[in-house]
Amino acid sequence: MTTSTIAPSTIKTDSIVARLIERHGAAEEQRIRSGVDRVALRWTAEDGNQEAFEAFCTRWFVAGEQDRIRLLDRFETFLGSVGGHLGEIRRDLRRWSDLRGERFEGLDDLMATFDPAPDLSDQLYRQQLAFVALLNFPRPDLATMIA
Repeated sequence: MTTSTIAPSTIKTDSIVARLIERHGAAEEQRIRSGVDRVALRWTAEDGNQEAFEAFCTRWFVAGEQDRIRLLDRFETFLGSVGGHLGEIRRDLRRWSDLRGERFEGLDDLMATFDPAPDLSDQLYRQQLAFVALLNFPRPDLATMIA
């Protein structure tokens, strides 16, 4: 997936939503519908066809509360580790421009602007981790979050 504008999805969601409701029960209907819709909005031809989309949703929808808690814990650990290590790398690369000391004119500032993971967001979609999160966890808008 690219960071450019996302083309309207050609993915149909009705059949996979119905199958997931049949499999996991009517109590999960709202979560299923909203999760499948969130994934469909971001799914592109690069991610796969209709069959790949449905296989993904079938494989990665997590119904049980305990399993969702485990999934959330995994994501928190994963993102904390990735973010923490990238933060450490960025801090190390900026140290010569941030701290007083011997300067290497030009090079210190050039190193400080280096980004070791410029496509991290794209990578999360390519590896489909972002889709797993979109399928299983709500993504509230700002108004909902501050209410």
